[in-house]
Amino acid sequence: GNGKSTLARLLSGHLPALSGEIVRAQKLVVGYFAQDHLEQLNPSFTAMEQVATAMGDGSAQAVRDWLGRFGLGQERSEVRVGSLSGGEKTRLALSLVTLGRPNLMILDEPTNHLDVDSRRSLMDGLNEFEGAILLISHDRQLIETTCDQLWLVGGGTCRAWSGDMDEYRDLLLSERSAGQRNAAGSDAERTSRRDVRREAAKNRAALAPLRKRLAQIDQVLASAGDEKKALEERMGDPSFYGGDKDNVVRAVTRVKELADIIETAEAEWLEVQEALEQALAEP
Repeated sequence: GNGKSTLARLLSGHLPALSGEIVRAQKLVVGYFAQDHLEQLNPSFTAMEQVATAMGDGSAQAVRDWLGRFGLGQERSEVRVGSLSGGEKTRLALSLVTLGRPNLMILDEPTNHLDVDSRRSLMDGLNEFEGAILLISHDRQLIETTCDQLWLVGGGTCRAWSGDMDEYRDLLLSERSAGQRNAAGSDAERTSRRDVRREAAKNRAALAPLRKRLAQIDQVLASAGDEKKALEERMGDPSFYGGDKDNVVRAVTRVKELADIIETAEAEWLEVQEALEQALAEP
């Protein structure tokens, strides 16, 4: 509620300035990913039609290749947008944002609706992007993995924040303590930074189980994913089926088991991550 999304719309050119002047470089190309990105998609289009319309003169193969870069293969590219999952819609929206080859990307809460693999792909993609990125997010892992400078929006201003995420949480705790004292009419002195850090440490300790569980789930996903990939590569070799039939049956069964393990782990990962984000966002 401090104006982060409003600032993003202003910088992206989607909102006119009420006063002052905005000067943009002549060759600046901005890619803007809004919080309401799902509403900007046409539910009656297929993913292919959505991108083809934005691309203009691109061939069908060029559209498929572009969608494939965002994890939307040929089968999913023919599905109506209204029938895609939340994560698939987000990936489709990201494909549209980057279609114009922007040198500045403004992303407002891009990890909403994304599954584990999509979040990882987004982090990798942002780190590989050669242009500038302005990111608005409550996803601490995303921020700490991709951002090299933090900005604080509040009180009608936007200023550089020299501290890290822990110090930002200290600030929130300090402001909350001050607000509680003012509401109660307390004449107590401001909470010392040492006390604030102690309170922050207690909160980090309370969040430690969630962080630990996320790390454990990541290990499960990595292990199961590697094993599943190795088995699928073996099963992709025609000579594999000319050997022991029991090995073939075991491989097929194991791939199904691993798929179930991955699906269950991803669902839990999203639940734990959401709980962690909510805890971090609490004032």
